[in-house]
Amino acid sequence: MKRKSTGLIGLLIVLICWQSYVWYTISFGVPTRSEFISFGAPFASEIYSGQFWGVVTNSFLHVNIFHFLINLLMLLLFARRVERSYGLLYFMFFGFASSLITSSVQLAMSGDAGIGMSGVSVAFLYFMLGDKNSYWKWKLFKPFALVLGIFILLFALINLKTQWILLGFSSIISGIIFGYIVGLLQGNNKIQLSFVSLVLGVCLLSLFYNPFSSEWNTVKGYDSFKIGQLKTARKYYNQAVILSEKNVVAKKNLNLIIIDSLSSVAFKQHSIKNYDEARKAYNKILGLDSNYVWAKENIKRLP
Repeated sequence: MKRKSTGLIGLLIVLICWQSYVWYTISFGVPTRSEFISFGAPFASEIYSGQFWGVVTNSFLHVNIFHFLINLLMLLLFARRVERSYGLLYFMFFGFASSLITSSVQLAMSGDAGIGMSGVSVAFLYFMLGDKNSYWKWKLFKPFALVLGIFILLFALINLKTQWILLGFSSIISGIIFGYIVGLLQGNNKIQLSFVSLVLGVCLLSLFYNPFSSEWNTVKGYDSFKIGQLKTARKYYNQAVILSEKNVVAKKNLNLIIIDSLSSVAFKQHSIKNYDEARKAYNKILGLDSNYVWAKENIKRLP
C-alpha cells in the first residue's frame, strides 16, 4: 500500500499528551479527579451543561505514567500506521470520532466521560484488525496485534467483574466495536460513512438528551429548579435517583424540594389549627432531615 502521510500528526498527538502529562504532574503531582477539570476533563454535570468539548479534550489527559505509556505505545504502533495508510484527514476524522463516541458511551453508561485515550487507541488497533487491506509491514506484527486485541478484550471483561484497576470498560468496548466495524467497511465508502454518521449522530444527541442518564436528569432537575419549576425539577431528580441510588446530589436536592413542599403543608395546617396533619408533615420533614431546626421547634409548639 502506498504511503499517503508521514505519520507526523500521530507523533505530534503523542507529544501533546506527553506535554500535558508533564504540565499537570508538575502542577499537582498526582492530580485528583476535580483537578483534571482545569486541563480539559469536566465532570458529567458540566458536559451536560454545555462543556461538550470535554468528550474530546479528556482524551489528551492520563491518570499516571503507566496509563500514558500504554496509550503512547498503542498510538505509535497503530494510529500512526492508519495515518500513513489513509492520510491525514482520514486519521484526524477517525481519531475525533473515536474520542467523541467512546467518551460519550462512557459518560452515558457510568456518569463520567473518563480520562485518557484508551478507547481511541483500542479503536485504531481494531480498525487495523478489521481492515483486510491493513499494511502490517512486519511478518509478526499482525499476530502480535491480534493477541494484543484479544488480551485487551478479555482483560476488560475480567476487570469488569474483579475491579482490579479503574478502567473505562464502556469506552474500551465501544472503541473495539466501532473500530472493528469501520475497518470491516473500509472500501465500502458510502456504507462506512453512513455507519459513522449514524453513530456520531446518536452520541452527539446523547449529550443534549439522555433520559437514561442519572447525571443528565440531575442537570435538568437543577435547571428546572433555577427557574422555579419545582414539580418538573422533582420529576427529574426522582428519575436520577431511580437510575442511580449513588447519586448523592440528586438525592439531596430531591429532599430539599420535598422538604420545601412539606414545610408549606405544615405551616398551613399549623396556622388553621389542624394539629394532627401539621404533626404528620413535621414528622415527615424530620424523617428526611432530623436536624431541620424549623420543624423541630414548631413540632414542640403543638398542643
